[in-house]
Amino acid sequence: MTLYVERISVISKEKHNFAFRLGAIFLGKINNEMAVVPYKDKDTGKKEQVAEMFDNISPKYDLLNRVLSGGVDVYWRKKAISLLKKEDPKLILDIATGTGDLAVEAVKQLNPDKVIGVDISEGMLDFGRQKMQKLNLTDKIELRMGDSEKLLFDDNT
Repeated sequence: MTLYVERISVISKEKHNFAFRLGAIFLGKINNEMAVVPYKDKDTGKKEQVAEMFDNISPKYDLLNRVLSGGVDVYWRKKAISLLKKEDPKLILDIATGTGDLAVEAVKQLNPDKVIGVDISEGMLDFGRQKMQKLNLTDKIELRMGDSEKLLFDDNT
């Protein structure tokens, strides 16, 4: 069984417009078919800008996510993973893993053989890898750079 999870989080009150733009990025085009990107002054593509944006916020992402969500981020992860208990998955793919919190929760509740987390932000993955080392989970959780639209996995695996 494969678990697909999408995340959109409010980063801070100060960056309220930023959070709205982030949501719009994942929803596609808005306002007269104009593409919405995090950095209007850059010529790079949307994916590159999203990766850069998450690279930039990665040092504070986990803390801000906990504080600004009022802990709801912890609740929804526990709830989502608990729904998989009856399936007893042995291999889980966490798309847009960020710093790997969902992967950690999956190991705690389900004890799969392996969780592979994929994300386009190397900054988020770096913090996630540090977290896995601190939690001694590097044998269970592998974090890889990857694009959710072009996964490097065979179908039905």
